Amino acid sequence: MSDHNMPANQHTDRLFQLMIEKLTGTLSAPEEQELDHLIETDAAIRKVWLNLRERFNREDLENQLARFDIDQYWQDLPLHSRQPSPKHLPFKKIAWAAAAVIAGLSIGGYLLFTRPVNNTNIPAASLQNAGVSVQLQLANGKIIDLSSSQGAVKTSGTTLISTPKSLSYTKDGSPDNTGKDINILKVPVGLDYKVALSDGTEIWLNSATELRFPFRFQDGAREISLNGEAFLKVAGDARRPFIVHTPYSKIQVIGTQFNVNTYDSGLVKVALVEGAVKVHAGQQATRIRPGQEAVYTQSDNRIHVQPFDRDDVLSWREGVHYFDNAPVKEICSVFPRWYGLSIKMDNPVIGQKRFSGVLNRNRPVEEFMKALKATTELDYYFDREGTLHLK
Repeated sequence: MSDHNMPANQHTDRLFQLMIEKLTGTLSAPEEQELDHLIETDAAIRKVWLNLRERFNREDLENQLARFDIDQYWQDLPLHSRQPSPKHLPFKKIAWAAAAVIAGLSIGGYLLFTRPVNNTNIPAASLQNAGVSVQLQLANGKIIDLSSSQGAVKTSGTTLISTPKSLSYTKDGSPDNTGKDINILKVPVGLDYKVALSDGTEIWLNSATELRFPFRFQDGAREISLNGEAFLKVAGDARRPFIVHTPYSKIQVIGTQFNVNTYDSGLVKVALVEGAVKVHAGQQATRIRPGQEAVYTQSDNRIHVQPFDRDDVLSWREGVHYFDNAPVKEICSVFPRWYGLSIKMDNPVIGQKRFSGVLNRNRPVEEFMKALKATTELDYYFDREGTLHLK
């Protein structure tokens, strides 16, 4: 084979691509001849090929997986609201949909479909049942557990309407210090939450995120503060601009949809989906257009503008995180927020290994780790304190 010297993970990627293209009828004649030879002469590759074919029904195989290229099919997927047409997706994401979603695989690397996962007695590392909760600290200091306080709750001239996943509220006629009494909404690791503000703005908060907001905005401007990650759908109001304060920047909008990420210290990312925003950071002020992301780094005190991948940036709202040839150290930054796990790399070199796959927050972490082990050749274990070690 022409790529004998290719690193193992890239070799796996290429084999997987050849197999998917053979199933879809898009493989070139020389490449098909190459793949057929490998299937015939290599028992391990033949097993992978047969295992992959078994994941699809006969109609799919006869139609060369044609239904994956139909817009209606993609509209029916959980990520449809942010999923571009498959014709515009990078190959790996088409492959994930074909070999992961339809094959019934919710996570993992390209070798996962050859290694059936035994879910028996696998611990789910999610914190959703571990006593953590979404909390709202009112301006007067009172703390309300929103995860357990469901339905209508009256407090300080405001009626809160909460569910385990969302909060809305209405103000009564009582006078208040409009716009100056700031409430703090805290979403812990392992959870996400949605809040509807008084002006109609909707905010989806990712795990380990804090939002500061008033129950009623002032007349001049609508201002909130955010630390963590959130997707905002801002209600239009030409008379009152909407301003988001982050630790290192200020974002000014009128009516728009965008994602803000401040997880990494000294770094702010603003990805615009619709409308227009102006990002103020350091000594700069930059306007971005839909499809662009403004990235401010405190170290060089500059704002960089670049295109962004909607799946990579927005899929967290569905509890999914894509890793596209990502270093293992990036995975280590996501796990503590999503699962509340402490991670230690026993061998620092492991952090540079790369991985392509999908992390599903609603699945046990053990499943993802088995896929990671299969495709990166690293190993792992949990110590008595529950710390995840990579070696």
